Amino acid sequence: MRQIRIRQADLYYRIGRWHYAATQFHQLATDPLVQQQPYLLAQAELGLARTLLHRNPRTAAALLQRSQAALEQIGDLNLVGLAAILLATLEAQRHNRPAARRHWQQAAIAYYRANNLLDSTAARLAGSPIDGILASSKAPAPADDLPLRAYIARFPQRLQQIFQQVALFVALPLTYLFAGALVDNLSLLARRSEVLVQALANYTEQASVVVDVLVALPYLLATPLLLIWLYELLYLLVGLLLIRFLPLAWLTREQPCYLLTDANGCTLYDAQGEVQCTLLWRTVTFTASLNRRLWQLPFHLFSRFVVGNEAQVITVEGITSHYTALQQAILETVHGAQRRDGQPPAAPRHFNLDYVLLARPWFLATLLLTTLLALIAFFNVLGPDASGWNYLYIQPPSGPVYLLYLSSLLWWFLHWFVITGPLLALLHLWYNQRRITTTLGGTAIPLYRWPVRITLLIFLGLLLIELALLRL
Repeated sequence: MRQIRIRQADLYYRIGRWHYAATQFHQLATDPLVQQQPYLLAQAELGLARTLLHRNPRTAAALLQRSQAALEQIGDLNLVGLAAILLATLEAQRHNRPAARRHWQQAAIAYYRANNLLDSTAARLAGSPIDGILASSKAPAPADDLPLRAYIARFPQRLQQIFQQVALFVALPLTYLFAGALVDNLSLLARRSEVLVQALANYTEQASVVVDVLVALPYLLATPLLLIWLYELLYLLVGLLLIRFLPLAWLTREQPCYLLTDANGCTLYDAQGEVQCTLLWRTVTFTASLNRRLWQLPFHLFSRFVVGNEAQVITVEGITSHYTALQQAILETVHGAQRRDGQPPAAPRHFNLDYVLLARPWFLATLLLTTLLALIAFFNVLGPDASGWNYLYIQPPSGPVYLLYLSSLLWWFLHWFVITGPLLALLHLWYNQRRITTTLGGTAIPLYRWPVRITLLIFLGLLLIELALLRL
């Protein structure tokens, strides 16, 4: 009965009902019958320490040390590892990095001894300078002498494909549809703000340029941030609805793939737990990164890392746990294996085939093309009659006429950016996909090649239609 109450309190903690969890763990820890059984007492004190981790760190540390010692005597290595992780978290909060690293190493070893490779790998990498809590530390990762490590995908491959389709074919088009309304509202707000500021300050026409810069520029800078936020919001809402109505039996039937690595090579297991491919490090002839990023922010859903030779290839998906650390570990291990065998260090080739959305050359080209088109439309260069152009002037309800150049140009700039931004981004992506096909052949087929080409032609057609409309 008390074991069930411990499980119930742990569930309270996992779902965020920390007050109920703390109350129940405290009642269990002070129960005379529980105190007579060392194993139950150690579990209760460990759970109570988790609830006190941030509210009362000193008491939590004492409970953790006591429960860890008892669990080591009993032999529950999984709970020993959990206690070590909590102690490492406490030391990291105190900025005591050597002590935190020591506890992470204890956790990794305990999990490894319990044959819990996933948690052992997570504990090992938690203190690494690449992927862990101690990311600012330059010291080596703990427990480097543990040869066997496991990396698991966050969700099954079928679910990954569904999320990719939601991100590309649902959230992205919805964001584009709302982008037009966002552009109109921002430009309208900029104009009204300029008129209001000039009317309140009683500015003259000569000062309107300064007001234009001060008012229109923040709207321009806020536009990409608002579009990114809008896309994330729509993707989150659609994803939550999807998960809500997916059958539970379907989710439990589909299991994620996982990768095991050791000093000799790596083995990829499929959703049924069967060996899909085994690759020895000394036989690797090439590695390739196919990551997708927004500046430095990775899109793990569409990123991949390929390692293999002419006969065997393993593709590591971006949703794999500790993906960044795994990439670096594979690169270091592959080149180290080649050096140990006496081969040249550069024998395995590495191909950087990453795609960076808004990369500097392409982003500058987008800004230049958008500015050129905005100026052409703003000054009505292609129009048959420029005398009737009325975007340069806005007549307030009362008072003088103000020259609002930047707010008018802002509208045209955002209007064209909605077309040129996706157009050049798709052109860059198409070029990246051609590089992947040319470099790797059929080893790593680019994702969604035909949708990219079709959408690129659609945006090219939109650009030509908009240019034609300027002549009317």
